[in-house]
Amino acid sequence: MDRRTRQILLAAFPVLVVGVVLAVAIGVHLHDYGGNLTGFVQFGSYFAKATRPPHGALVLSGPSRYGYDGQFYYALARDPLLLHDSTLNSFGGEAFRTWRVAYPAVAFVLAGGQPQALPATLLAVNVAVVLALTAAFAVYARSRGWSPLWALAVGLLPGFLLATLRGLAADRRRARPRSDDPGRARGFG
Repeated sequence: MDRRTRQILLAAFPVLVVGVVLAVAIGVHLHDYGGNLTGFVQFGSYFAKATRPPHGALVLSGPSRYGYDGQFYYALARDPLLLHDSTLNSFGGEAFRTWRVAYPAVAFVLAGGQPQALPATLLAVNVAVVLALTAAFAVYARSRGWSPLWALAVGLLPGFLLATLRGLAADRRRARPRSDDPGRARGFG
């Protein structure tokens, strides 16, 4: 193997490691969520009326009833141009959340505007961003004469992992399918 190929492989290694870590973590959480991707959105029962989780979504209750920011990104991804008053109303006094439009807009485009695909595309965008940042730092480190393995320190930052998994510390035992969806009786109780 020539020197250039070795350098490319060394730079790609951190991306591969971070990808494997994310895949395992997502797989474990997806199992905990009964295979329901809406678990990563972290809908809370307190805001469920406003954010309008999809049919069959897992909704947190009890101490975790407020959910996580992902529910607001989901609401914004359903209507990224804020064409409906109900979208803006879902943010209540927290309309500042509408300033972060790129993430939900990209998810909307990748979902082809289909709301049922949004939980998957929101997760995919998070994973893609973490992997892209890992790759970019590996290239940067190499350009500075450092080992590209330093990119592992970036890609495995707890903040990136937590943001990707949408509230790892949330009480997942309290997530339940929406009450108007008795056909999906999976829960964590």
